[in-house]
Amino acid sequence: MCGAVCAGHGAARAQREREAEIAQQAIAEALPQGFGLGDFARDRPLVSLAVTALGGIIAARHPTLMRDVLSVAARFSRNS
Repeated sequence: MCGAVCAGHGAARAQREREAEIAQQAIAEALPQGFGLGDFARDRPLVSLAVTALGGIIAARHPTLMRDVLSVAARFSRNS
C-alpha cells in the first residue's frame, strides 16, 4: 500500500537511530570515568544506607539545619 514511501521512512529512521547511538557513545566517553557518588553507593550499599538514615534522623530533629546544608550543596552543584 505505501511501498517505497514506507521503506524510505524506515531507512531514515534507522539512520537517525544509528546517529543517536554514536552520539550517546561519544558523550559517555567524554564523561569523566573517575570516582563518583553513584559508584560509591553501588560499591558500598550499607554505608550508603547508613548515611541516608543518619541524614533522615538529623533532618527530623533539625529541619532548618538540613535546609541550610542542602541549600549550600545546591549552590556548589550549580557552580560545578
